[in-house]
Amino acid sequence: MKIKIQIKSWLNGEILFEYESENNTIKETLLEAIEKKADLRSANLSSADLRSADLRSADLRSANLSFKNLPIDWLNQCSRDILFIFTCLRKEVPFLKDKLLKGEINGSQYEGDCACLIGTLANGDGGLEKVCQMIPYYDKGTHNFGEQFFLKIDKGDTPENSEWAKHVMTLIEWIEAKDVKPKKKSKKQ
Repeated sequence: MKIKIQIKSWLNGEILFEYESENNTIKETLLEAIEKKADLRSANLSSADLRSADLRSADLRSANLSFKNLPIDWLNQCSRDILFIFTCLRKEVPFLKDKLLKGEINGSQYEGDCACLIGTLANGDGGLEKVCQMIPYYDKGTHNFGEQFFLKIDKGDTPENSEWAKHVMTLIEWIEAKDVKPKKKSKKQ
C-alpha cells in the first residue's frame, strides 16, 4: 500500500516536502528529502523517530525536533564537539555557563550580546578570531556539530525550560568536574 507523507512547516503549515512510497515512514520521507536537498528549515519533525538516520547534510535550522527522537550518533558527535571546544577554551566556559543560565544564548548568530557557542565563548574573552585560533583544526560554521546543536537554543532558553540548554549544562558540569584537582597529601615528617 502506498503512503504519502508530507513534511510541513511548524511556522505556517506550508508543505516543505512530500513523498509517496510503499509502506512509507516519516524517517524514509525525511531521508528522501535530504537526498533531494529539500529546504527543511522550520520543519515539524517532533513525532519522527530518527534514530540511526544520517542527518549530517540536512539543514534543520528552526526545525521542531524532539530531543529524544534524534539519532544517538548525532547527539554523541555534537556532545564530543562541544566538549572538545570546552577543553580548548576552559577559561571562557564559566562565561558561557552564566549566559546559558540567564537565557542569553542565540544559536543562530556568531556575534552580538546574545550569540551561539563560539560567539558566546568569544564574548567571554578576546573575540571571535582569537577563540577560533585556540581550537585546533576549527573552522567556524554550522558544519560543526556543536554549532548545529546550539542552533536549537534560542534567547530565553535556560536549563530549566529547554532540553537543549539542559544538555549543554550537563556538558559544562562534566568539564567542571574534570577541573577539580585532588588535594595534595602532606608529607610525613
